[in-house]
Amino acid sequence: MKHLSLKLACFVILLLQIGLVSAQTNSLSPDDIRNYGAICGSSSSYQVNTQAIESALQARGIAFIPPCAIYAGNTTLSSGNKIYGVGIASNLIAGDAVSATGLLNCIGCNGFDVESISITDTASQRTNGLSGITCTSGCSNVHIVNTTVQGNYGILITDGTSVYIDKNTVTAYGEDSGSNISGAGIAVQGTTADSHGYNCGGTPGNFVHVTNNTVSGASNGTPAGILYCQSNYGDITNNTLSSPGYFGITARGPNITQLTISGNHVYNSVHEAVIVGEGATLVSVNSNILLFGASSIDYGITLDGSEGTVTQVNVNGNTLQSCYNTCIALADTVTFSLVTGNSILNANQSNTAGEAGIALWGSGNQYNTISNNYISNTSARKGYIIQELNAQTGMPTHNVYMNNTGFNMSTGTFSIGSASLSNNNFPLQ
Repeated sequence: MKHLSLKLACFVILLLQIGLVSAQTNSLSPDDIRNYGAICGSSSSYQVNTQAIESALQARGIAFIPPCAIYAGNTTLSSGNKIYGVGIASNLIAGDAVSATGLLNCIGCNGFDVESISITDTASQRTNGLSGITCTSGCSNVHIVNTTVQGNYGILITDGTSVYIDKNTVTAYGEDSGSNISGAGIAVQGTTADSHGYNCGGTPGNFVHVTNNTVSGASNGTPAGILYCQSNYGDITNNTLSSPGYFGITARGPNITQLTISGNHVYNSVHEAVIVGEGATLVSVNSNILLFGASSIDYGITLDGSEGTVTQVNVNGNTLQSCYNTCIALADTVTFSLVTGNSILNANQSNTAGEAGIALWGSGNQYNTISNNYISNTSARKGYIIQELNAQTGMPTHNVYMNNTGFNMSTGTFSIGSASLSNNNFPLQ
């Protein structure tokens, strides 16, 4: 009898185990959007899928994107929402009736996470200005991590605070319409447009971190690889940018202060690889590798004070190679800044007279220090190693040049106005 009872108990346990395994195998996680009606692989189901995502978020605050193609329309998220998947296989694809906002859009959210999914646009949606992930109207506590995103703006943050954009792969299809820039791989901006078409006005956010991302252009380029014009106390670090169709990294506007741009690799940007301008202050541009190629037609790093004084910027320890024109330029009104310890190889590939390894132009360039830079060309190029220019406003004044080393700029070593020189070394001139 004991043996029979033991056998029966074992049999019951076995049935329970089988049932449990079967239930686990055939069930979906509670936050899987297929529980709410989502259909994999059906391009005509984008409205149903959009509703399924929003229903999952309303029910649990979490939506799991399964490893399949999910066609969807514009999806609105709320504070505390999280969308996640298993990586690139969890693919949200823009449906046929998507407006020019984000495929995923959070308005004024406090707490919003997107992790380990893919967002794919379509050719028809690029003309609509569709973006991938947008967080507008003062979002905070946002984490966008390990996503693969396509869009006019891949990731767009407006007036954000405590935002972390990390380890994403972004392709942007924005269009360059003259002097106005539309689109970027990753954009941190405001709500009011400036004369260049950047939305850099409004109330600044704080602590926006753009790190470890890979950003590339598409057939028509990326107007700005990373556009950053609306945050204090942030950083742009360890990103890789390939062939942006306009600027590589641009940080501009009076709302930029205490920003670090460090450890980035920028390849073959059409215009500057890094530009800091329009009133930015207390910015560090250090340890970046900036390589230029056949598409490049402009400078390497520019501090642009044409629309507001740029001050207290440290350009330190960067490597620049094969700039089309001048490699480091201080334009119009730049003050109390330091350009030091940079390595410049083969400046002025255009071989244009009036270019230089490092140049300052305009009377507003004052009290800057240019020191310990190494500037060399493998073959002689027109221009100066270091140059000051009038630029129709008068010559720069009260700048210091010391301990710089350079050779093979055929026009000469220095062309300067009222400046202090000491211990510069130009052995082959």
